[in-house]
Amino acid sequence: MNYFDLHCDTLGLCSGRGHDFLSKEHHVVLEANPFDLWVQCFAVFVIDTMRGDAGFEYVEKAYRYLCDFEEKHPELLHRCLTSADFEICERDHTCAAVLTLEGGSGIGDKIDNVRKLSDMGVKMITLTWSGSTALGDGVLVENPRGLTDFGREVLLEMEKYGIVIDISHASERLFWDVAEETPRPLVASHSNSKELCSHPRNLTDEQFAEIRRRGGLVGLNYYDAFLDNDPEKASIERIVDHAEHFLSLGGEDILALGSDFDGSKMPRDIRGIESVPKIAEAFLRRNYKESLVRKILFENAADFFKKVM
Repeated sequence: MNYFDLHCDTLGLCSGRGHDFLSKEHHVVLEANPFDLWVQCFAVFVIDTMRGDAGFEYVEKAYRYLCDFEEKHPELLHRCLTSADFEICERDHTCAAVLTLEGGSGIGDKIDNVRKLSDMGVKMITLTWSGSTALGDGVLVENPRGLTDFGREVLLEMEKYGIVIDISHASERLFWDVAEETPRPLVASHSNSKELCSHPRNLTDEQFAEIRRRGGLVGLNYYDAFLDNDPEKASIERIVDHAEHFLSLGGEDILALGSDFDGSKMPRDIRGIESVPKIAEAFLRRNYKESLVRKILFENAADFFKKVM
C-alpha cells in the first residue's frame, strides 16, 4: 500500500516546540511506517503575526532540524527534491519527506526569500493561515482583503521556481483573487467540503470546481471539526462522506489526503499514521474500486508532484 499525505505539522512541533521527531506520542511516527511508499509533506507552520525576518528565520530553523534528522537517521527519512527521490525512498523503505510552508509570514517581507525557500526544497506554500499576512487574509478575518501587491509579486516568484500555490486557509476573497491572477493549478492541501461541514476552513462547491478545472488537488482533512458540525460525531466514515461529495462533483483525478496530523484533534477512530489503512478499508467497504482508492491515497498526489518536481 502506498500513501501520500499533503499536510502534517510534526516538523513544527519538533523544531518550534522542542519535541523529538522520534517521539511515539506524535500522530506521525516514522518508525511505524506501514507503507510500501510513504510520501509525507512536512509543513512549517508560521503564525500570521510574525513579521519581517522572524518568520523566515523560523523556517530556516525548521529546515536545519529536518536536514540534521535526515543526516542522523537516513534509514527513516529522506528529503525529496526531485521525483527520482520517491524511487529511492521506495527502494530503501524510508519516509519520503517533502518540505512545505504553511503561512505566508514565513516569506517575511523580502521577495528574494521565495528563491531561498526554493533552494531549501520547499515545494508548496500556503499563502496565509487564518489571519492576515503580507500576502492577503485568511478565513477568520472579518471583511478580508484579497491578494496584496506583495502577494502578486510572490505568486510570480513561486511560478518562477515551480512552487505550488496552496489555498487552504485562504479567505474566499483571497482564493478568487489568486484564481484571477494566475492560471496555474491550485492545491487545497488539507480542506473538506463546506456542504457537509460548515466550518469556514472548508471549501465551497464553487471553489472545488475551480480547483478541479485547473487540475489541482484537494487533500481531505482528518480534523474532527472539519469533518462534522458536531466534532464528537467525526469518524473515518465522515472522511469517506466528504470524499463522496467531492467525487460527485467530478473529483476522481484531484482528490487526495491531507491529514493535518500533529496539528489538530483526530476523530475517535484515528490514532495516527498507523490508522491510515483503516481509511482505505472504509472506502472498500462502500464498494469503491481499488483503483479509485489507490488514486485518492497516493496516485493523484504523486502524479501531480512528479510533474512539479
